[in-house]
Amino acid sequence: MNFKSRAARLKLPIADQAVVSGSNFLVGILLVRALGVEGYGVYVLLWSITQFMQACATALLNAPMATIGPAQGGSEADTYYGSVGTLTLLWALFTGGLVLLIGSVSTALPAWWRAEYAVPLACWQATAQVQEFARRVAYARGAHVRVLAIDAVGYLPQIAVAAIFASAGVVPAIWWISSCLGASAAFAWFTEVRFPFDAAQAFSTIRRHWISSRWLLGAAWLQWISSNLLILGAASTMGAVIAGAIRATQNIFGFVNIAFNVVESVTPAAASRRMAAGGVRALGAFVVSRAVLLAVITLACGLILALGSREILTIFYGAAGPEATHAAIWFVPIYTLTAVGLVLRIGLRTMERTRAIFVGYVASTCASIATTHWLQTQLEPNIHFVLAALLLTQLVALSPVMMGFRQLIKRGEG
Repeated sequence: MNFKSRAARLKLPIADQAVVSGSNFLVGILLVRALGVEGYGVYVLLWSITQFMQACATALLNAPMATIGPAQGGSEADTYYGSVGTLTLLWALFTGGLVLLIGSVSTALPAWWRAEYAVPLACWQATAQVQEFARRVAYARGAHVRVLAIDAVGYLPQIAVAAIFASAGVVPAIWWISSCLGASAAFAWFTEVRFPFDAAQAFSTIRRHWISSRWLLGAAWLQWISSNLLILGAASTMGAVIAGAIRATQNIFGFVNIAFNVVESVTPAAASRRMAAGGVRALGAFVVSRAVLLAVITLACGLILALGSREILTIFYGAAGPEATHAAIWFVPIYTLTAVGLVLRIGLRTMERTRAIFVGYVASTCASIATTHWLQTQLEPNIHFVLAALLLTQLVALSPVMMGFRQLIKRGEG
């Protein structure tokens, strides 16, 4: 396939990710301006809970579907997608009930938590999961126009919602954003050809997904811990404002997320087809080339954004303190390592050998716990301590993944 045909195939995925990442970028700016850094910090902490539930759904349902689904054909594929969709709905209801239960009755929640967050948070995480399934199944089927329509309905209205309603507080902002995602899920449901449901296929899907992703579920938990524990620990020590400050600085890298999301959405199906056609050798060459390309793009874009961070932060937020501009530099190596790890993990999932991913997250979680404890012992902790620790956890998580992928490719070639 030549460059022009590849570029043509990527037009719609890139446009879709521009919609998603661009909307998230603008919504983040509007929320910071409307809620203030501390209010935005609370929003970020609540979003981290939604991310945990969605990470579990991705590990158990969406990630295996991205590689198993394209290999199916005809009515078998329709029945398979119907089973995954049913399981997604059940999981969303279960996790929503769990959030309501813990959020309403637990007395061990952090100081920034309020009981009024429980119901909107439960709805937020449920609608986010269902909407994500709808777009992932469309990607798995190669329906890129449909993906763009689903995300346009779910994300573009969030910009207007954040501009109009965010000043009313965190809770109204969450309700309106959940409504947008719910509308997107409803649009996907009413415009999609109905997938048949078969109970035997559903149980078969559970077994196969468990075999394929049993390490991914543990990895999802550990990834969430390694990515969010430092932020949560810093928030407990320095208040929700530190979470808002870090995410507000990270928002200027939203354009880099477009490339990440394109790769995450498109590459699993392409890697699956490459392995089916050429075996492990072809898969290895494909994954390495994509990892290098994404790392170079990430590094170049990151350096440009970091060097211009003072001006960018001033334009979007009205001010840019020295700590925020210095913190932007930390995100360049963090995002570059993330880029490499993203593609290598897709390769491991394609081979359905995910133990190295799990081991990497175990190591990074241990590093995260140790650095969080160290952070809380400092007399004057600051944003640089947190970001340096995040960089360390990314490096620790990547090392076993690189070694595991290399070993599996060698075995396959042998």
